Amino acid sequence: MIVTLPLAELARINLSDAIAAQFICGMTLMIGGLLLFLFEVSVSTSRIRRDIVEILDTDD
Repeated sequence: MIVTLPLAELARINLSDAIAAQFICGMTLMIGGLLLFLFEVSVSTSRIRRDIVEILDTDD
């Protein structure tokens, strides 16, 4: 998208549909990446909690 905007202006071509599609695709991928990151953090924290409980149980 960053390359398409100046090239469209220099070439005097109307690429507004392509730029809009690139923007929507980029935002969708970014939201997907953030959701996957939240899922990974959730999995990691649950694993850490489980390990802490396991360590505390074996100390008794």
